[in-house]
Amino acid sequence: MDRTGMRRVCGLIVVLAGLATVLWFFAGRLPAVQSTGPFMWLVVAVLSAVAERFVLHIQLGREAQGISLSEVPLLLGLFLTTPAQFGVGRTLGMLATCVLLRRANPIKTAFNTVEVALESAVALLVFHGVLGLAGDGTLGRWTAAFAMAGTVGAVSALSTTAVVSLADGSVRPGDLLREPARGALTSMVTAIAGLIVVALLQQNPWNALLAAIALTGLMVAYRAYAGLAERHLALERLHRFSQAVGDHPEIDDVLRTVLAQATQVLHAARAEVLFLPGTPGSEAVRIRAGRHGRLQRAASAVTGPWERAVDGGEPVLITRLTRDPEEREYLTGEAVRDVIIVPLRGDAGLIGALMVADRLGDVRAFDEADVTLLQTVANQAAIALGKGRLADRLEHQAAHDALTGLPNRTALHRRLDELLAARADAGVAVLLMDLDDFKKINDTLGHHHGDAVLQHVARLLRDAVPEEVVVARLGGDEFAVVVPRVANPREAVEIGDRLRVALRTPATVDGIRLEVGASLGVAVAPEHGDDVAGLLRHADMAMYQAKNTHRGTAVFDPAGPAPESPAQLALVGELRSGLGRGELRLYVQPKADARTGEVVGVEALVRWQHPRHGLIMPDEFIPIAERNGLINALTAEVLDLAVTAAAGWAAAGDPVSIAVNLSARSLLGTDLAGQVAALLAGRQLPAGLLTLELTESSMMTDPRGVAALLAQLNAMGVRLSIDDFGTGYSSLSTLRRLPLDEIKIDKSFVMGLEGNADDETIVRSVVDLGLNLGLHVVAEGVENERIWRILRQMGCTLIQGYYLTRPIPVGDFPAWLAEYRETRGALALQADAA
Repeated sequence: MDRTGMRRVCGLIVVLAGLATVLWFFAGRLPAVQSTGPFMWLVVAVLSAVAERFVLHIQLGREAQGISLSEVPLLLGLFLTTPAQFGVGRTLGMLATCVLLRRANPIKTAFNTVEVALESAVALLVFHGVLGLAGDGTLGRWTAAFAMAGTVGAVSALSTTAVVSLADGSVRPGDLLREPARGALTSMVTAIAGLIVVALLQQNPWNALLAAIALTGLMVAYRAYAGLAERHLALERLHRFSQAVGDHPEIDDVLRTVLAQATQVLHAARAEVLFLPGTPGSEAVRIRAGRHGRLQRAASAVTGPWERAVDGGEPVLITRLTRDPEEREYLTGEAVRDVIIVPLRGDAGLIGALMVADRLGDVRAFDEADVTLLQTVANQAAIALGKGRLADRLEHQAAHDALTGLPNRTALHRRLDELLAARADAGVAVLLMDLDDFKKINDTLGHHHGDAVLQHVARLLRDAVPEEVVVARLGGDEFAVVVPRVANPREAVEIGDRLRVALRTPATVDGIRLEVGASLGVAVAPEHGDDVAGLLRHADMAMYQAKNTHRGTAVFDPAGPAPESPAQLALVGELRSGLGRGELRLYVQPKADARTGEVVGVEALVRWQHPRHGLIMPDEFIPIAERNGLINALTAEVLDLAVTAAAGWAAAGDPVSIAVNLSARSLLGTDLAGQVAALLAGRQLPAGLLTLELTESSMMTDPRGVAALLAQLNAMGVRLSIDDFGTGYSSLSTLRRLPLDEIKIDKSFVMGLEGNADDETIVRSVVDLGLNLGLHVVAEGVENERIWRILRQMGCTLIQGYYLTRPIPVGDFPAWLAEYRETRGALALQADAA
């Protein structure tokens, strides 16, 4: 009952008290029907208290109503006492019942006492009024008694209904008519017992013993019936409880239903659930239903009765009559009169406890039967909560990344769609993030370290942004951040820069400090799109622009480089997946000594074995990889395949060198030297058997940076070559300054040696230049024996081309080499001798 209801009830008590005072002014002057002594008021008081103590309880709504044999002392008082004795006896009997037996609160005590005083005055006035009309005979007295009982029952029911309605704040006019009629009928029926007792006593006082025995038997039988009916109703309530909690799969709905149904089934004013901490160091949580069904959660220490229920695994019952100091202190602290706490057991053991407190109505407190009932409720609740927690857990898993706990792609799409739909004037920014060199961590240290780094990155990102910002993991080392309400792309870039700064905090895994960088692409609605797919696609393109230009953070530029067709856009994602699935295939094209024809090395060439399109040539997917930031991962995989193959040949006693082409974007922004060193050491391949080929244009992107990188590689013993020499922009000073081992003449010049004097002059000049600088000279595009002879006469060091063989799968190379040595190599020597 809230304060407003309490004020209304107090107002009603004052009105009833005033009315009782007025009526007693007249009732107190009425004569006694028969006075049997000065202490009959005490008899009436005791009998009234006994009648109210042994009440047959019936729960109606949120209040407990009772049917008593109070008409027995009522009629005894009317027939055998004076009006003063009658009023004092009944009023003191009710007061003693409320204070000593029921321990009712002051408001209920005041209401019940005033109500009895009013009933007593009404009883006297009606009884004597009807008796005066019907005559003082037996029939007249019976008529007066029934009229009095009906009137008193109606007054009692009306006042009780009024006080309940005022307390709840919900007045139902139908109840104000129906309840008085029901009260009148009930009182008239029970008045029969009172008349029988009066008749027996008037005939012979010893008949009181027989009356007491009969009434006691009647009361016991009726209470047994009432108990059976209550158990039947409890079963019905349990059935409804099971149905109610089973209809809600979500955990919050289950909790609301459990708490509401527990209060209804146990007739309690309050219910709470306590969940034990799920992980070490966390706290238990107490949950109760607040206004409008809102759940109120609060961290709680498991102490007092909660601790007894949880640690002991047994129910705890504390009644309002307890004498235990700790229990009294708990009831006072919680502002409740009685409480039951029972353990909640799930499939995995004890998960918490369920509590109900403050049994509604003052007619009785919680008892052992209620404990048993609540245990049954708790068992049903535990099953429902287990299902609800499982459903929530499954839903959470479906929308979150298992490794980092961040929302996944599905959850990101859903949230971004909601933000775009609700967007007003402010923009919505999408930032896609790809970690730099993450594959190197996985390849070098293993996936355990990689997973730890991803978890570290997730924590840093989550801590670096406000709660309203969504941080998601899309898969692999790719993360996404969705920022609502951004004014312009510049603001989104500033957020991206802050995230990159946050990532500078290194992760320590097994004593190893690991640092990661990231490239971010930014797209903002509505400038760069107003739908989820468009924003993510444009942010993805911006991210690879940032990665390719080493800018860190880039905003989507519609005029920037991008795949030319939807088919190529699809290939970007498929290539990214294919790199992780090992879909690259290594082919090799041999290089032979121009003088002897002996095969001394091969050039590694890559093909993509697409699941649907079959074998895709490098000129189709290498540009896509370069434009979209996949070239470093592709280069790393090709290097791994090439070094592994060469190491296998060397281990088999056939040390053939292998050359790998490097893209300009592979030279900077990555630790290429460290990657190569780790591969050579891991595969146990001598550095001299690996040649790295660079184009002239790639060396011009950052001359100082490239020079430093080549110096590192040269110090390891790795051979370095300029590919397609003559088509780029390198100068003689560049050739002299860099630690190169060979130059390769572009095949466009070599293939024109027959019949083209200009091409012959160019090739001869390049050969002479290379030899004068102490470099090996490799001629590509040798397609017949005549061109081979011309190159040999010029002094060219190595030849490569279809005249030796077309590119062949790396697995077929040993067999091809054995066959070549037996046939074509010998033919080349014979032709030279001729």
